[in-house]
Amino acid sequence: IAGKHVVALTIEGNSTDLLTRNLTDWNLSFQVLNHPDQLLQAIQSSEQEFDLVILDASYPDTDLIKLAENLKATSEYPISILLYN
Repeated sequence: IAGKHVVALTIEGNSTDLLTRNLTDWNLSFQVLNHPDQLLQAIQSSEQEFDLVILDASYPDTDLIKLAENLKATSEYPISILLYN
């Protein structure tokens, strides 16, 4: 999986630190974002397609299933989404 292009949505703080450490260890090209609007903007404006979107299941006040459906519906390319906890 080394070199894959990944974007993740997680809560600021320990979750971000842990996820960043893991993605770095796996040699992925990644962005870790802390707000759904940032995630949508990153996917819409990226010059390179993301191979994977990671959504933190503990992200507050957000329906992640609806967010995932929205990402799939608005993306110009097939997108894989992983929900983790």
